[in-house]
Amino acid sequence: MSFTPSNPNDTATPSDHPSGNDLAPARLTWLTELDPWALLAAVRFVLAGVVAVNHLGDYVPLGALAWVQAVTFEAILGFLLISGYAIGASYRRSPDGFIGRRVRRIYPVYLLSMALTWYATAWVLKQPVPGFGELLINLLLLNQVFTTTSFVGPAWSLALECWLYLLTPWLARAEGRRLRDLVIVSFVAYLAYTVMRSMLDWPYYSGLGYGGNLLVLSFAWVAGFRLAQPGPALLVALADVRLLFAAHVMWGAALQLAWRIKHDAVSLFFSDDLVPAALKALLLFLVYTVFACGVLQARPKAGGARWLNRLGDVSYPLFLMHIPVFIVLAQAGWKSRTMYVLGALATACLSLALLYAAHAVWVRLTRTMSGQLRRRPGA
Repeated sequence: MSFTPSNPNDTATPSDHPSGNDLAPARLTWLTELDPWALLAAVRFVLAGVVAVNHLGDYVPLGALAWVQAVTFEAILGFLLISGYAIGASYRRSPDGFIGRRVRRIYPVYLLSMALTWYATAWVLKQPVPGFGELLINLLLLNQVFTTTSFVGPAWSLALECWLYLLTPWLARAEGRRLRDLVIVSFVAYLAYTVMRSMLDWPYYSGLGYGGNLLVLSFAWVAGFRLAQPGPALLVALADVRLLFAAHVMWGAALQLAWRIKHDAVSLFFSDDLVPAALKALLLFLVYTVFACGVLQARPKAGGARWLNRLGDVSYPLFLMHIPVFIVLAQAGWKSRTMYVLGALATACLSLALLYAAHAVWVRLTRTMSGQLRRRPGA
């Protein structure tokens, strides 16, 4: 997951998309009244919260929040879909300087998260940290290529997104059919990998090296990228997202049922496994609905609550920084789930405020310097 401004100037507007009001049930047309980037900001915050609460279970009992652990991977898929759409819209609108914009938006928070993780590991846990070479690999977001783990735990998915950013100019030139073929190839590889994880105990995606995530998980990002296409191709891309999400849930349920049959415990599938499968389907359905009935159909002058945009801004630092915050609080002896969540949110908000302040100072300095240069004789 990466930081995308809540309403960037270099992204596509709702009017760039064909009208599709036939897709939105009458009771959901209120979604079209909201700014699409405000909607996505709210969804990003919810998904970041799901990931954070899942990791919170490593430090305190989750209690009534334990259901979140069933949908964490689906939250990652939602992140990738939203990122692909946002990048596709941004690049189509303003391809010049695209990589530079991405670097400016990703690296400040990522560097802070690396520093916070180093502090939590070396000073709080008093455990050894990776050497300079491995830290440099993580700094360049080559983790999961030359390593099988990431120094900042959740950054394994950020690295995947960054690789896809580098491929964006090529993806933007690819024909619609070629993009769809890429989605199909990646999704088939993903289905095969889930079987290998079940049969041969292959690692989870955060432990997959050699760039394997680019093969097995890029389907979600490229599917979102296709949603930024104008014209009739949009409806085909939206239908493909629906099929991908449905196939993902059914494939997982089928593998779980096969495992229960193998161990002569079919009854446990109905008592223990159906509810988690339903939760996975529900979360992905909500993400799809936001796109189908809101983002892709928003009116040109749709408004958005400013507080939703701010939630979206907080979601990226929350996603990257919550684990070291949990470590610090656990070592301090805190036991309250609420305090852990508030601590992670406060850290994310503080880091964002510091970055905004630093950006404002930088802008003022550069403007002052450029003004002085213009006033110099012969400049």
